[in-house]
Amino acid sequence: MTQEHRAVPGQVVGALALLVVGLALLGAGGFVQFDDATGFGSDQWNLALGGLAAVVTVAAIGVAWANATARLWLGVVLGVLDVLLIWQTVANDGFRFVWHSDDAGLFLFEVVLGLIALVLIATGLQPSGRLVGGPKVGAGRWLVRVAAYLCGTAVLTYFAFFAGIDHYDSQHDCLNYDCDLGGLEGMVWSMVAIGLCALIAVTVEVTLWIRRRRMIGTSA
Repeated sequence: MTQEHRAVPGQVVGALALLVVGLALLGAGGFVQFDDATGFGSDQWNLALGGLAAVVTVAAIGVAWANATARLWLGVVLGVLDVLLIWQTVANDGFRFVWHSDDAGLFLFEVVLGLIALVLIATGLQPSGRLVGGPKVGAGRWLVRVAAYLCGTAVLTYFAFFAGIDHYDSQHDCLNYDCDLGGLEGMVWSMVAIGLCALIAVTVEVTLWIRRRRMIGTSA
């Protein structure tokens, strides 16, 4: 059994401990608030502690990455944290977590955090390599592929949105047109990007399915 597959308690505990330290530093730095009434909350920020929290959190991912079990545990914890963030964002007007004054910014943060959690969980449940030999005719690392599809879709959708806005602005005079409508074109471009990504994902999966069927037919 390789290091990738072997459960290493030290890596699991180390990754989770670093994450807890990162969250504690965010709290101490004023980046986590539950009762802010200013609508911003940045007046309580300690940027040094915030930067240190970011470094520690990245270190937690680095520690967990070498081992599948550690990735799985850290991914689950980050997923739960993401759910809690979404819940507090919806239920508590005074909640602030790093991105605070811009709902779009907080939404992007939650999406990125959720994707990181998904990647960690997927690679934890379906690590690279095989412990036993023989031909591989199953679905393979399908969960990892799903995570890759979603990450690619998120990145392409993000850039397509702003590309649509830039295209609208370049085609219209903001003195005579409402340039706020650029956001609508950005949304259209984003929907096209999502459709394109879905088409690519379906094409890849169908191709892999055909290949698996041929392998089964050959081995039968």
